[in-house]
Amino acid sequence: MTLPETPRLEGRQYDPSDPLYAVWGDDPATTASPDAGSVIVEEILERLTEGVRERLADLDREA
Repeated sequence: MTLPETPRLEGRQYDPSDPLYAVWGDDPATTASPDAGSVIVEEILERLTEGVRERLADLDREA
């Protein structure tokens, strides 16, 4: 999958077949760890939960 709106900054790979395509920051192949993964997953869950709660609140107001 490619993302047509992916920002294009100097020094980044834009070939979808490149293993680091659309990877921002450090190469996870060399820097990943269970602790870092836990932090990222927690952040993703918090953002998803916040979005769901906001949408549910919107639906309650619309009802």
